[in-house]
Amino acid sequence: MNIEILLPYLVATLGVLVLVLIIWITFLHTKLKKFTTGANGASLESSIKDLALQFHTMQKFYAENRADAERIEAKVRRSIQAVETIRFDAYADAGGKQSFATALVDEEGNGVVISTLFSRERMSVFAKPLQQSKSAYELSEEERLAVRDALSRISRRP
Repeated sequence: MNIEILLPYLVATLGVLVLVLIIWITFLHTKLKKFTTGANGASLESSIKDLALQFHTMQKFYAENRADAERIEAKVRRSIQAVETIRFDAYADAGGKQSFATALVDEEGNGVVISTLFSRERMSVFAKPLQQSKSAYELSEEERLAVRDALSRISRRP
């Protein structure tokens, strides 16, 4: 075959190919321009900067809230979380269950047991501090029950 015969077809094919490439480049350029200027004329760069600023603001807000939550949780652990009262008849002639033992405890079993012994002639009040559910003072059976029941009402965290 003679190259002179194919030359016009080759030139026409290359011309069509160049025209298609020009149309494609123009189309891509238009899409890129729309993408970088945005719908309301804002540039992509300023949008990214705004998002980065918002992200850093949210990170700071998260860190502050996390610190607050940790501080509050530490306070809650040390606060009285359960109160339990056991009423009992200390003396047979007292006229019913007039005596009581009340335990006020935090999550770790720290707190106090307040108890009374009631009789017809007098009433005695006792307060016994608790450290990890134990007291330096001997606890009566009712006081131990009050501490146990109070601790059973506390939901333990993992």
